[in-house]
Amino acid sequence: MTTGTKSRNGGQILIDALRIHGVERAFCVPGESYLAALDALHDAGDDIELIVCRQEGGAAYMAEAYGKLTGKPGICFVTRGPGATNASVGVHTAFQDSTPMILFIGQVARDQVEREAFQEIDYRRMFGQMAKWVVQIDDAARIPELVSQAFHRAVNGRPGPVVVALPEDMLTDRVDVADAPAYKAVEMHAGQDQLDELRSRLERAERPLVIVGGAGWTAGAVADIRAFSEAMHLPIAASFRCQDLFDNTHPNYAGDLGLAAGPKLIQRIKDSDLLIVIGARLGEMTTGSYSLIDIPVPKQALVHVHAGAEELGRVYHAALPINASAAAFARQAAGLAPIAEPRWAEWTRQANADYRENLTHTAVPGPVQMGDIMAWLRGHLPADAILTTGAGNYSAWAHRFYQYRTFRTQLGPTNGSMGYGVPAAIAAKLCARERAVIAFCRRRLLPDERPGTGDRHAVRRPSDLPGDQQRHVWNDPHASGAALSGSGVRHAIDQSGFRGAGACLWAAWRNSRDDGRLRPCLQAGRKFRSPSADRNPYRRGSPDAENEPEPDPRTGAGTRQVGRCRTSRNGGRRVSRRFVITLFRDSIPLLLLKRKAHSSAAAAGSSSMAR
Repeated sequence: MTTGTKSRNGGQILIDALRIHGVERAFCVPGESYLAALDALHDAGDDIELIVCRQEGGAAYMAEAYGKLTGKPGICFVTRGPGATNASVGVHTAFQDSTPMILFIGQVARDQVEREAFQEIDYRRMFGQMAKWVVQIDDAARIPELVSQAFHRAVNGRPGPVVVALPEDMLTDRVDVADAPAYKAVEMHAGQDQLDELRSRLERAERPLVIVGGAGWTAGAVADIRAFSEAMHLPIAASFRCQDLFDNTHPNYAGDLGLAAGPKLIQRIKDSDLLIVIGARLGEMTTGSYSLIDIPVPKQALVHVHAGAEELGRVYHAALPINASAAAFARQAAGLAPIAEPRWAEWTRQANADYRENLTHTAVPGPVQMGDIMAWLRGHLPADAILTTGAGNYSAWAHRFYQYRTFRTQLGPTNGSMGYGVPAAIAAKLCARERAVIAFCRRRLLPDERPGTGDRHAVRRPSDLPGDQQRHVWNDPHASGAALSGSGVRHAIDQSGFRGAGACLWAAWRNSRDDGRLRPCLQAGRKFRSPSADRNPYRRGSPDAENEPEPDPRTGAGTRQVGRCRTSRNGGRRVSRRFVITLFRDSIPLLLLKRKAHSSAAAAGSSSMAR
């Protein structure tokens, strides 16, 4: 990178900007519309790890999950037209989840605009309503300025996605331009008069309740909210798919609002006289289709804290609106003087008792008892295990019957997007290789339901590729595993349904009709270890791939398939039985628990559905 005015092309200026802004990992599906940027990523070496995916939707999901886990913008590169439309699902997820993310899209050459050139789209119109900002960079000299603005917009205020279009001829222009410095996140604090009013309202309240949610949280902010809750003896509920913002085993935890909200919690929201909402937008899922809180003026006194000024008063007229970042406000709230012997101590105790009662499950018809499985996971997984889900009623099992104990252990799309679970789990494992990662998925795992995971490659060091493939291997997004066999390449998950994953990835299969066989499988899977990529002779495309050895149960070496599978028409494999548990190590989720969705709603209990 440079801070002077050395002549560089647009692709080099762009990648230098990403390094300056602290980007360490990016997700992409290569395309010819941004080759100059790909060449610059190659030249960046180990500074930026490039994860190459099979499909743009999966790449965008991974970038979104990365942004959610780290709080830094998730970076995704896709090609124009179909690449951008495929990636739009991740942009919409980032928008509704308030996740910082930047999507870079290759664009047609500038002299071809407005001719409906090959794969041409006006991205300002396409993404205008689902992104915080959409910009097309037509002058390479403005790359440092506009990329800096993209980062600032993505992280400040209400975080969200930014879309940047890159005309292919602009990326090859050579200009002399200085780099911009790294972006700075801005925290907004509550005013002292607002904090005084908040404490005054608490002193007068009899049935207060706090709802936490949204974006902008840190581990420190979570600790501050816990301290605030303990000092004030306040019950804490979590908004839809934000259960990891408060320890679910804490005596002040009241439960979550969403797909599996307890009926007593729903009633408690209606009966409260003071609602303190921190970070949550109070959207449809959290409010039970807007039935829990009256519109526009709630009968409960509402204190609404949000980083986006546009969200305050958007649906609900708050008695005390506070435009503040979640982390900054949590720090201020933790510093408020405690209230001695509050009137609502019993209210808080009963709220937690109701939540614990809602953890109880009953037997359902059939041999598979998901309630027992969730209870086992609840008691055996480490506190920092990460659970990911996609969309569907099946996810109610993970919402209602699992207890999230630490920050950033839950990844789920609040926009209800199917196919999110596995790509999010891969991103999570890349971010936290030492932690267990579990993806809950619905129905079958055909390749078209695994965007971004099948038959693709995770490229850590492109410079390790053979010399004749180093720069322009990117031209072929369908390059075979044999062509990308350098030590810098890690296969993500191959097309045969997670079996035979090459390089650094190994998997263990287990199919069962009853949950009694799942427990030892989960325990055994934790013992599996991966051989190094350089020692793996069974890489997909290798002549030895069909001679994979059975694993040694003592060492976990090898790959095992147990149970019946059949080959589908497109060459993939799908499991013919009800359960699939896939256990991973290294850069892939440790465990994948998959279940048919047809009985999940009944098993979770329709009476507990928030909607």
